[in-house]
Amino acid sequence: MILTHVLDTVIAYRFQSSILHPQARIARVELLDLLCDKMNLPKTIQSYKRLQNLHYQFGQKLVREGDGKTFWATDYNYTFETSHKSRRRRDIVLVKGTERKRYLINIDEPVTMENALCGEAVFFLKISDLGDINVPPEMERDESSTVRHPTYTFILVRWFEPAPIRTFERDPLHRPLCTGPLHINHCLWRYSQANIYRKVIATDTGLPTDSFHRHKHMFGKTHQEQLHVFDMEKKAYHGLIPPSSVVRTVCMCPCFLPNTSTPDYGLWMETVTVL
Repeated sequence: MILTHVLDTVIAYRFQSSILHPQARIARVELLDLLCDKMNLPKTIQSYKRLQNLHYQFGQKLVREGDGKTFWATDYNYTFETSHKSRRRRDIVLVKGTERKRYLINIDEPVTMENALCGEAVFFLKISDLGDINVPPEMERDESSTVRHPTYTFILVRWFEPAPIRTFERDPLHRPLCTGPLHINHCLWRYSQANIYRKVIATDTGLPTDSFHRHKHMFGKTHQEQLHVFDMEKKAYHGLIPPSSVVRTVCMCPCFLPNTSTPDYGLWMETVTVL
């Protein structure tokens, strides 16, 4: 019986640590942890088993209830070509609320700034058949669902944060203004970094795990591309938000590496007003 229990635990771990999809490079256990946060459940095996009984629907396109606003999160399936032979569209959204963060202008002068919330859509998720799980009252039920058969929709976002630039200037919406002449109409962001490495794909020292090697084909076609995406995502910071929390989509694109036409996905520029 002990050997069986150990084997079951190993199988469960391999299942939970598997990556969902090449366009959604998040592990099952990472998604379950985010749902535990939403539902005020402890992050335990018992909670995971309860959540595995839910009915899940994943999507790349979402039409928001109420106003009919459409959001996309796809690398290949957008209706129209967005560039040469590409149908990629991942909406970047401004989210209600702000966060306060401390920065060091110099060693002796810490300052607290209020930052806008901004995230890139990874995929859309609808859950139902919650069984005996008591949902917190603040978790918004879909308008089209019923009390007896509630459904809940979320956007999984990868968070952005203000880029580490020399100025800490913010606009009235708490967005990080660019330095120099571009500050009139542009903001500068980067992908947020978690405080620790994502345990599923990276060790405590930042090296690829066995789980990453099992799923490396989802990170790129070549070994070099796989390692590059791994470095970009080993501290990726994700969140689940309700569609109602989205204020609007924003116009953002990656900057370029100096003196090249190669996109720099570590640095993003938002154009505030598009004429």
